[in-house]
Amino acid sequence: MKAYAIIVAAGKGERFGGKTPKPFVFLGDKPIIAHTIEKFEKAKSIKGIILVVRNHWKERTRKIVEEYDFKKVVRITGGGDRRQDSVLKGLKRIPEDVGIVAIHDGVRPFISTDMINKTVLLCQRLDAVVVGVPSKDTVKITEGNFVINTPDRKNTFLAQTPQVFYYNQLFQAYKQYNNNHDFTDDSQVIEKMGIRPFLLTGSYDNIKITTREDFEFAKSNILKLGSSATGVKKKRGRKKKQKPEAVVEIKKRGRPKKVTLDETPDKPKKRGRPKKITTATDSEKPRKRGRPKKTTTDKKPAARKRSSKNKK
Repeated sequence: MKAYAIIVAAGKGERFGGKTPKPFVFLGDKPIIAHTIEKFEKAKSIKGIILVVRNHWKERTRKIVEEYDFKKVVRITGGGDRRQDSVLKGLKRIPEDVGIVAIHDGVRPFISTDMINKTVLLCQRLDAVVVGVPSKDTVKITEGNFVINTPDRKNTFLAQTPQVFYYNQLFQAYKQYNNNHDFTDDSQVIEKMGIRPFLLTGSYDNIKITTREDFEFAKSNILKLGSSATGVKKKRGRKKKQKPEAVVEIKKRGRPKKVTLDETPDKPKKRGRPKKITTATDSEKPRKRGRPKKTTTDKKPAARKRSSKNKK
């Protein structure tokens, strides 16, 4: 059964701060979203990827896809006001022949390809699969600032992504409940349909980069992203300086692949030979090389003089 991934990266990033959205901040020598896409690109169970980003960053996303030669990315679409609105927009772009869809946060670059493949494989036997880790701390349920309940810690998990579902079931649930409810993850939506997702124990390394503290933790654990984190092979001797976050210089690999952008406000620049524009200087006669060509005006006056002498 064909499986697609929807990578959601359209959040405002208010807790993170800064002018650059979190997915496009450099982690090592790649944007965070590039690390995330790479994991799904390598996962054999995923046949296609749809990216949901902020409208003004679709063109930058397209360039990232082309520069890193991500062949599985088939569409880039703009997000909505809420995360659930962005997911719904991504679901509307899924082809009809896709049976399973995996939803993943664009700022979870530490997900492993093995975990992606496991969730897709399990979803083929179950209705839904959610990745999560056991809660290390005691969880308190509050009302205002007062504790009203303390669930058994053995039964509490911290949900992560990917969360994998049958496409038809998830799409139906979103269409039915999206407008009247607020959800923080996709499992909540499918639970409204009476479906009980299977919780697959994941890794504590699979963090969501939400705050600056998360980003510092990610930088300290960049080696866990694998050799692709630096983009170059390890060499002995003097270490190469890392590029600052603001620098956007990526080497192109191969011929760029055409990626579909939905509702792109800005037209991409055309490549090729620039069109000649006529200016005031074009009206001036250019200098010509070689012998100048004789004009007919020089011959006519001479012919008239010879004919007048003969008559006399």
